[in-house]
Amino acid sequence: MGKSKFQAKAKANINKKSTSGKHPKYYDEEIKPKKSSSFAIFIVVIVLIAGGVVGIGSVIDKNAAQKEDVNINPNYHEYTGTDTDNPNSDYKTDINLTTIDGTKIHLADYKEIVVILYFNYIDCPACSQHSPNLQEASNSYNSSQIFIISINVGSHDTAETIQQYVDEHGYTWANVKDSDYYLSSRFEAQYVPHTVYLAKDGSIGLTHTGIQSVSEIKANINGLL
Repeated sequence: MGKSKFQAKAKANINKKSTSGKHPKYYDEEIKPKKSSSFAIFIVVIVLIAGGVVGIGSVIDKNAAQKEDVNINPNYHEYTGTDTDNPNSDYKTDINLTTIDGTKIHLADYKEIVVILYFNYIDCPACSQHSPNLQEASNSYNSSQIFIISINVGSHDTAETIQQYVDEHGYTWANVKDSDYYLSSRFEAQYVPHTVYLAKDGSIGLTHTGIQSVSEIKANINGLL
């Protein structure tokens, strides 16, 4: 059977497209337009990338939220010593410290009170929020109940700048410079503010890394008195 004029015309125009409208149209109505597989793959890749970005973003946000109330101690190193307790003393954390003004501190002299070791440095944003709370909380106790030692871990903080800083803010605790970062290492102050609460026998009653409210600090102290 011979081809009709319509069929002959359709064959002649089979590769011609009309660009009007949303999708290209073929003149031969019996031939369906072919969808590009590469376009479909492109869409899939875009979707996967978008999903990955959202997933990574949520993980970053989560980690940031967990660390938003702490700052890293840039000089921290893992402690490898074994002298966390002194077997020759009934006061567990029996160590000697020297304040920035040369005063000698022997922790065993503070039996029967709560000793607080507060790790921080001057330019630590989180510490600037925690320090006033610690000072306010300490105002509710006397020297026969608690003793606070601020341990500065900032490599650029000198005895002079530390003293000026505490004077400006009215902080009344003893100040020690952790020059060799032994204390940071021993008491695991990888992030600051890091607070170690020593019980009356010198054992570590509890520790907290991050900002605490006044009520939280007082609750920790009261639990050890």
